[in-house]
Amino acid sequence: MLCLHCGHDEQSLGPACADCGSYVGYVADGRGYLPQLKVLEVGLAEGTISPEEAEKRLERASGALETLVHFMDECGQGLMTLDWDDVQQGTLGGFMMPIREAFENLRGLVDQLDPAGNWGDETWTALNEAQTQVQMGSEGMAVLTQTLASVAVEKGVDLEKVFAPPEGEEAGANSAAE
Repeated sequence: MLCLHCGHDEQSLGPACADCGSYVGYVADGRGYLPQLKVLEVGLAEGTISPEEAEKRLERASGALETLVHFMDECGQGLMTLDWDDVQQGTLGGFMMPIREAFENLRGLVDQLDPAGNWGDETWTALNEAQTQVQMGSEGMAVLTQTLASVAVEKGVDLEKVFAPPEGEEAGANSAAE
């Protein structure tokens, strides 16, 4: 993951950059990319980060969010392989769709950010609202995960196999997330 704060290309999954200690990637503490985006905006305002470098960092953040959307799609496809009726499948999709849409919305907002900075209060309000949607969707996914784990134990289903990427795609998914 690329640290949006210092630009270090962090090879680990973090959650902190080895160079500057800032959060990298999408952290599970509920703040997502917002701390890094704020630091990026401040760096642009202070002139310590060029618009060209900011554009590169924003593209990487967008790519990471796109990977999260793709992962949600893969999870949904994995759930379709379970032998459940339409009501059960619809309920599962109902838990997954809000976070998928929230990631997609957040990605759209990141794509609209001006690499020159000065994003303004209206932009930050939209980013905070999108992050709140992600957090609420994450809570729904936690309930879904717990429910699936319980049902899997009862039915003898190996969820790791259900959500495993198709053969040969694992390496591509890992490089896209970085």
